[in-house]
Amino acid sequence: MNKKALLVLTVMLGAAFMESSRTELFDRGNGLIYDDVLNITWLQNASAGGNKTWKEAVKWASELKYHGFEDWRLPSVSVSSGVPLGATASPVDCSTATELACRDNELGYMYYHYLGGRGNNLTGDQGLFQNIQTSHWSGTESPGGVWIFVFRYGGQSEELKGFGDAVWAVRPGDVVK
Repeated sequence: MNKKALLVLTVMLGAAFMESSRTELFDRGNGLIYDDVLNITWLQNASAGGNKTWKEAVKWASELKYHGFEDWRLPSVSVSSGVPLGATASPVDCSTATELACRDNELGYMYYHYLGGRGNNLTGDQGLFQNIQTSHWSGTESPGGVWIFVFRYGGQSEELKGFGDAVWAVRPGDVVK
């Protein structure tokens, strides 16, 4: 086999391996869902924190003690800008971004890669999750306030910090050691 044919075969096998290692969520019980791609654990109840102002949401998540874990935060829509409360940043638009680029937007990744959203109203109980609301706070500030993720249509929007949106918490890593 010549070098060019070997390179093509290697690329094809690599692509097949990447396709077989698709994203997956793992139900860890006790209301905890592990995301093996983003390496974060989500609360199964997407509205466990109720509706709060952003400041109240940040405080609730940072003070959350759930099943022995105290490192909860709001999900980010721009991980590369800093987690949990990144500098003002623009989120990746997961409706047009590659899967790899979308990993920078935890809420967008949830909508597009786990819930299969494409402009659908993905609220209520979806897959392993319960109580997804129309919009959820992120931990990423924006020029006009804070980015929220809108599960009605799968996009980001800027919201003033004094408004009330749903609070969903995540923590780094897996809860299974």
